[in-house]
Amino acid sequence: MAIYSQLPNGNCAIIGECKVRQKRDCPNTYFYCSWHHSLVVVAIVCAGVVFCQAFWGNRHTGLSHLIKADSRTPQAIAKPSDPPPVNSPGMFIPASAKALKPKAAATTSCLERNGPLLVLTGARTTPELIRNLKPGTRIDARSARWANLGNVPFRISGGPNVCVEGGEISGQYPLSTSWAIMHDTYAVEIRGGSNYLLSNMRIHNYGDGVFIGKEDSEGFVVSGAYLTQIRDDAISDDYGWSGTIEDTLIDGTYVGFSDRGFTAAKNDAVLNIRNTILRLRTYTQTYNNRGPGHGWFWKWDNDGIRLSLHGNIFFAESASLHSGHQLLPEKVVTCKRPDGSPDNIIVWGGRGPYPRPKELETGCFTLTTDTRVWYAAVRRWLAAHKR
Repeated sequence: MAIYSQLPNGNCAIIGECKVRQKRDCPNTYFYCSWHHSLVVVAIVCAGVVFCQAFWGNRHTGLSHLIKADSRTPQAIAKPSDPPPVNSPGMFIPASAKALKPKAAATTSCLERNGPLLVLTGARTTPELIRNLKPGTRIDARSARWANLGNVPFRISGGPNVCVEGGEISGQYPLSTSWAIMHDTYAVEIRGGSNYLLSNMRIHNYGDGVFIGKEDSEGFVVSGAYLTQIRDDAISDDYGWSGTIEDTLIDGTYVGFSDRGFTAAKNDAVLNIRNTILRLRTYTQTYNNRGPGHGWFWKWDNDGIRLSLHGNIFFAESASLHSGHQLLPEKVVTCKRPDGSPDNIIVWGGRGPYPRPKELETGCFTLTTDTRVWYAAVRRWLAAHKR
């Protein structure tokens, strides 16, 4: 049986396969795969159709009979060998259409503000490249979707204090797409405008998740975002603008945060990363075709912005392909609790010792090899954000 998960654009992707021997009733809002001894219970949601199955077996059961996809289902863009974001025994994975849609209507800090209101709804048919926004503009994108709309589906610029609430952006680039092509794709761009807020956005399958351009974008905030299958930088701040990334789940990226190779950051500029959880993912298409792998949590150079790191969890299962992708200790201005203990966690799920011991010498991180720490954090985040 093929296990399908609905993607943000409404299409389906195979994320695993199981043998089926016995049917059971299952909840209709979750993909659930739980190993209890030898009983496996799975529920699959695909294009609004729920398949509930159970079987006796084990975690190493071979591939077997496929459930045929809905006629609307394109070729799968998630490979069966790549595990779902959360797949440890006894844990559930929200993967229904409801889980991947923008949050239900609710009063938020963005929409509570005063200022012009721009409402975007439904499936967008062209990229949204919005310039000259009036100061304080509020963009309500909670029911808006951008699916497969080119290299830059959403770009904003203009006056200060603009905010965006919600929005679902997904690409349909196969995993076989070269890194060079993915490198030129950006789900969201801020191209000038101070104190911009991106709140509760859903981003899937782009090169860069959020790109902060060379134009003055001081004081940007990314809050409550949910990013998956990011093929280059999750958040690219290569021009060194002060900003904040908070309360964000980045579940599967080539590189976490980047500030390298462009202009030097101001001496007093700081990028705050707090209460954010990030997992690196192995991709077959990589920079300069270096083979399967990924970059690292940080991609920094000597001109990069200073960092404040608090309450974050970083998860890797293999070393970086790039020796230059590293945290520069001199760039970290604060990362500890009031008592001096580390205020961040690194979860190492790979073989052997942690490959970047100098990061631990900063005193910023508690290292653990217990991967349940990561999975539990994802569970909490998804539940808190009703995804």
